[in-house]
Amino acid sequence: MKKVKLQSFTKHFFIGILLLGMALVAACGAQGSSASEYAGTWVSTTLEAQGKTYYTDDLVGEYKMVFDDNGSVVISNGGDEEEVKWEKASNGISLRYSDGEAFQMTKEGEELLRDTQGIIFHFEKQ
Repeated sequence: MKKVKLQSFTKHFFIGILLLGMALVAACGAQGSSASEYAGTWVSTTLEAQGKTYYTDDLVGEYKMVFDDNGSVVISNGGDEEEVKWEKASNGISLRYSDGEAFQMTKEGEELLRDTQGIIFHFEKQ
């Protein structure tokens, strides 16, 4: 009779471990999916300056960011490229250059917005 109780305990123990593993996989998957909403290429289509809206290409050329799920992003602006680190923040994302300088981008609807000294760049995912 004790042997049956031991088998029952072992069975429940392994079921518990299995359920815990499934919960952890689901939690990691949920975190990855939130980060992957940013993964991909984002291109600035318009910018706002002094109360007016302009096409980004007309004023500064192509300005884009390519986000990876691994926390890196390549920023291309006017032929220059730089790789920086990024992480998800409460209202969008936080980016940090290798020298420690950081900036925030906010998510509004389907756009990412970057405010640079009062000039707001609107990025759309491609």
